[in-house]
Amino acid sequence: MFKPDQALGQTVEIRIQAPPQHLKTANGFRRIQLTLIRSHQPSNQVSTFSRWAAVANAQFIGDMISNGWVTVESMARHDKSEDLTMVTPVVVDFPLRGEWITPNTPGTKVPSHGTDLFGERFAYDFVGVDQKSRSTRFYRPNPLHYLILGVRLQDCFGWGQPIFSATPGIVIRAEDGWPERNPVHLARDLPVLFENARSVNLKQAVDLRSLSGNFMIIESSDGYTVYAHAQTGSIRVSPGDKVIPGQWLANVGHSGNSTAPHLHFHIMDHHDPWKAQGIPCCFRDYEVFHKGVWRLAQNGIPKATDRIRKR
Repeated sequence: MFKPDQALGQTVEIRIQAPPQHLKTANGFRRIQLTLIRSHQPSNQVSTFSRWAAVANAQFIGDMISNGWVTVESMARHDKSEDLTMVTPVVVDFPLRGEWITPNTPGTKVPSHGTDLFGERFAYDFVGVDQKSRSTRFYRPNPLHYLILGVRLQDCFGWGQPIFSATPGIVIRAEDGWPERNPVHLARDLPVLFENARSVNLKQAVDLRSLSGNFMIIESSDGYTVYAHAQTGSIRVSPGDKVIPGQWLANVGHSGNSTAPHLHFHIMDHHDPWKAQGIPCCFRDYEVFHKGVWRLAQNGIPKATDRIRKR
């Protein structure tokens, strides 16, 4: 793996075959341009990088960020057919504790949820996993039990885990009271998701809880942070409340459009999700399990294949 410290002050191009579909262009590549501003290598060298270009895939970039090699100041995707559009990730605290996987993440694809609606372009889904094993199942029973009978919410590792504020700010929306489906059963949950998606009318506002479940929106200097699918009755804040980073906001739940208890997290540029565009963010610090060892990631963007934790 190429390390940016090897290219201080240089312009480097790297060609990696078979980039993911969302990065492909007519010739099979798309240019990724980064401004790298600080090294985190063990040498403690702090250097300013020149602007450099890499013809690379998203996984390569995600590896650099997740391994803490660089802090990303700005990113842009560019080819001959489009203008250069700068993207600046907002650095926020990780909003959970324990071990999690991220099946939907901008570290793997953009838009991460297949849509730009509701400011979700750079959204994350965090699903809790067993801290006592390396399994990525979100439930305790065996898979056959889950597929045939479903699993109780109480048997899901992430359900009921505290959600903490990732930013300081003011609560502008906090909507509770939407029921959770118990047990969790894929065959039952999928039709609900499809019906909720089908019934959304893009021409008028609706009660977003049919999609988001119980949710909060917190305004900060960096945008509007959304925490969705919270456990019914768990929201601990109200509109107008001031919050600080690390404050307990609610619990992870299975409300709204959900196939497993999880936290949906994203930042957007408008308080109204119908008008909002997504704002990319990265997490100040967490750990990634890699080759049998937990490694610190700073200002990282988790990938779908990562097992991550925060203690």
